[in-house]
Amino acid sequence: MFIQWIRSRVLPFAVTYVAVIGVATSATANDTTNMSWYANTRKTIEDGVTVTSEGTAEFATGEKAHVVLKGVADPHAAWYRGTGTIDSVYQFDDGSSFTLRYVQIWDAIRNRATGLFGEGTGRFAGIRGEATGRGEASGGPISWTGTYTLPKK
Repeated sequence: MFIQWIRSRVLPFAVTYVAVIGVATSATANDTTNMSWYANTRKTIEDGVTVTSEGTAEFATGEKAHVVLKGVADPHAAWYRGTGTIDSVYQFDDGSSFTLRYVQIWDAIRNRATGLFGEGTGRFAGIRGEATGRGEASGGPISWTGTYTLPKK
């Protein structure tokens, strides 16, 4: 059953992710910007399958953003293990924002996530790139690193 679920839910996303990453990272190295941040959120709504969380993300530059996460967990997920797909919107004080769409896998002692940047506004308009996250507690804060490109002006 688990193998069938992996084949039907995770594998298609992984193939799409690899295909999109190839497109997203095709820019030259001079156009790529690195970023790292720490996101700490708290659940605000949970109905068993969908979760909404919000909190603060602090970037290595010292800048902070309000973050809202909306996710869907696999039907067999529990606090001690599971997978989910999450859309997270980061909103900055200057009105700029970006979305990070990612897949998260967790167990009782760690979180792992990988995703794609998109839907930027303001200084992040046209953002494309990827990010990976790691956390050491199920449902806990995640430390992220990522690279992105913006369209040439």
